[in-house]
Amino acid sequence: MNRVWLAFWTCTTSFSVVQLRAEEDGLLHHWQFEEAVWDGARIASRSGGLEAVLSGEPQFGADGEWVLGDAGGVVIEGLAPGALPQGALAVEAEVAIDSGQRWGNICGFAQDNGNYERGWSLGYNERAFTFWISTGGPMIELVSETAFERGRLYHVVGTFDGSAIRLFVDGKLEAERVAEGRIAYPEEAFYAIGVYRDQDENYPMQGRLRAVRVFDRPIAGSDVLERAKAAGIEMPMRFSIQPALRFLSPATARVTWESAGAGGAAVVYGKTRRFGKRAQSVGTGGDRWALLDGLEPGTDYFYKISSGAERQASATFEFSTTQSFTRPRLSGEVS
Repeated sequence: MNRVWLAFWTCTTSFSVVQLRAEEDGLLHHWQFEEAVWDGARIASRSGGLEAVLSGEPQFGADGEWVLGDAGGVVIEGLAPGALPQGALAVEAEVAIDSGQRWGNICGFAQDNGNYERGWSLGYNERAFTFWISTGGPMIELVSETAFERGRLYHVVGTFDGSAIRLFVDGKLEAERVAEGRIAYPEEAFYAIGVYRDQDENYPMQGRLRAVRVFDRPIAGSDVLERAKAAGIEMPMRFSIQPALRFLSPATARVTWESAGAGGAAVVYGKTRRFGKRAQSVGTGGDRWALLDGLEPGTDYFYKISSGAERQASATFEFSTTQSFTRPRLSGEVS
């Protein structure tokens, strides 16, 4: 087994652990990073014969998620290009980005030094997801139309079938371009997950990785959405009236919205994107509201609306109790 080192830091958001099939046709490497599969500081890939050992004890978020930060991700040295896909490729990830950057890599084997561009990378930039590949010349790059929301979990897939590359986000085809031939690899590179790493550069990812899978075949576009759903990814919630927040007192705020088919929705909120508190919504029809209580003065908060049964969620919104101009109720004051 190849032995690799990982690095980690603290986390922001939570997720539900979902098990997918460990073995599939053409699956070369499969990593599941949730806490339940770790053996102390050690984790083994479910396929591909790789093992990772941390230099310290792993850190996990509120729901058992493993997180990455400034120290870097998985970096495997000495892996020959011949051990990686040649004529076809799919890279699949369940990932949350906490901070965008110019060179962000989720999983890749690449060198980008001036005019020498070789290999492939499923990654991200300052605002969106990316997928790029070289078939002998400069990289052919795709950028998603969807801009990622910091801290939100996404299902991202990049595919190459020998004639075109495609990029999917949460089951939707976001971009595609002609790319003919076979993958052109550098003679040497780092097989990196959660960090962009080549001979000259080192850009760690700040975020979370729940799973990464690398195939030596493409994944059909018709299958990508089903895979996203099977992974338990929350799809965007649609609103007929967008959420609005109003303070009722220094310690209480009410969130209102209108959305068809989201009667079981709740608002999760807290001081970080991990939230920590939950307020069940009430109302009639599509008109819903929820009370956020226990708010502290002079404090920044995050909240989002989530419909667990329908696997839908809003974007994450921010507010500050410094914006509350309500006054505390005095003793003996009549309502």
